[in-house]
Amino acid sequence: MRSDVSAAAGRCPVLSRVSRVRREELVSHARIVEYESGDSLYIHDEPADRCFVLLAGWVKLYRVRRTGEEAVIRVQTQGEAMGINDAMRNGRYSHHASAVTPSRAIVFPSQVVRRALRADPNFGNVLLHHFLEVNDQLQDHIETLKSMKAIERLASFLQIHAEAQPNETVVTLPFDKATLARYLGVQPESLSRALKKLSEYGVRAKRSHIEITDIEALDALTQRGKDTLG
Repeated sequence: MRSDVSAAAGRCPVLSRVSRVRREELVSHARIVEYESGDSLYIHDEPADRCFVLLAGWVKLYRVRRTGEEAVIRVQTQGEAMGINDAMRNGRYSHHASAVTPSRAIVFPSQVVRRALRADPNFGNVLLHHFLEVNDQLQDHIETLKSMKAIERLASFLQIHAEAQPNETVVTLPFDKATLARYLGVQPESLSRALKKLSEYGVRAKRSHIEITDIEALDALTQRGKDTLG
């Protein structure tokens, strides 16, 4: 089991940048946990006593409004870290984290991560670089929410997650459309209308994936939305 954790850590984009000695020290206290869709990794305002690095799947970070409605802050995927910023402050989780697909993560005790940060400045630099990348992505997402129409937000999402195949480009939807709508900041009915409208740009919605037959048209639509940002 320990060798499985070590091998997984070595393939992880974040942990692979850490020195072998530091990585093995972290791994000696870690475990791999499997999550089903809907399982909670951690809960808002509980002690941040664990840190996570996602190995597979998708996890949504969100808060719950007084109305009971979810506000999706971010959707995490393979290689991304969760809970470390809260753990570094020795505080509480600032949001909920729940799996939206079957997922797998390396889980570390927060005290072990804090100890590694104190002992190894390079580890801190690796985490800082990772969080700066995440911050840039969050800024781009905020600009998208504030400046783009629903159809342009969806087009941008599809463009980012598109996978080229021999005769077409495909986007495998990583989670349900309700979660996607919340992530894009639109109502489910607005998402449905945007998806239907995208058929004019070579987009065809299937049960579990979306086919893109004219990626240039989709790129042009996304660029049009970006141009409004100035």
